[in-house]
Amino acid sequence: MSASANARAGNKEAPAPQQSTFFDRFMVRGPFPVRTANPLSFQLPNQNRDLLVRVSYPDPSSAWNSTPFPVVLFSHGELSSKDLYNPIADLWASHGIVAILPTHIDSESLGYKSGEMNQAAVLTSRIVDLTYLLDHLDEITMQAPTLAGHIDKERIGVGGHGFGSAAALALAGLQLKTSSGTATGSGDPRIRALISYNGVGPLPLLGDNWSDITVPTFAAAGTNDPGMAGIDIDQTWRWRMSPFSLTHGKKRFGVSITLGDHTYGGLIGNQDQSDKPDATGLAIVNAMSTAFIAAHLMDNREVKIFLETIDLPAMTDGRAFLERS
Repeated sequence: MSASANARAGNKEAPAPQQSTFFDRFMVRGPFPVRTANPLSFQLPNQNRDLLVRVSYPDPSSAWNSTPFPVVLFSHGELSSKDLYNPIADLWASHGIVAILPTHIDSESLGYKSGEMNQAAVLTSRIVDLTYLLDHLDEITMQAPTLAGHIDKERIGVGGHGFGSAAALALAGLQLKTSSGTATGSGDPRIRALISYNGVGPLPLLGDNWSDITVPTFAAAGTNDPGMAGIDIDQTWRWRMSPFSLTHGKKRFGVSITLGDHTYGGLIGNQDQSDKPDATGLAIVNAMSTAFIAAHLMDNREVKIFLETIDLPAMTDGRAFLERS
């Protein structure tokens, strides 16, 4: 039985055929063979480090060729790396999307130890990485020559998991706070969509201008994924849905996974955080994020209607629910 069929098992009232068709399409790999360029290496200006990058992309020589392809830059979670998000990146690539994933300076794979840098310095470094890649898309295709000429620089999204979503939010228009409390901006007008996996809400280093983010936004989280905690702070999992609830894009979609955790049972990110793989939960989120990208970076009208009308609880036997704004 397929993942989507498992998600709907026991549902008494079958969803509309068109909804089921689209949902099943995105729950599995798409028609494109997936190619990977990994690792690509870039020397950042004025920094004593190389930026290592993984690129998953649709094979341009495929009979399904629909180039140029849209691009999503994806920032990994705390201490994680470019290589721990293959289930997301490869699914996107199979549906005609180029996924670019850097390994940031705060990755355990580079020998980083938790707390070596403060959060503000880490976030600034991540924004530098993502902006560099935005500025050097041609250099990426020079190292992945089969992709040359097949990237659409007018259809670019940014995403992230956990703390990585803070960098994505910054590029989408959320200002940062300096140590003196003043706001500084890193927003990039090239960003056309925002994708947050189990992201972050208000933090001391983030500004208060969430309403300045007006691009279409997709956010997902799990009800077993705790929010920020600390002295006099006790946020629920809803804190991780802030990219949906606090931004002001005209098209926003929030997917919540009942009993989902931060890494979907260790399937993405820091995989030692859980030993109960949640393949169905991750498949649902991946399917919906892929549909979101198809709708809002590929301008697929039929998929837009699907997102506006899908009864996600019915499609998943109550495992997931969808908010729209």
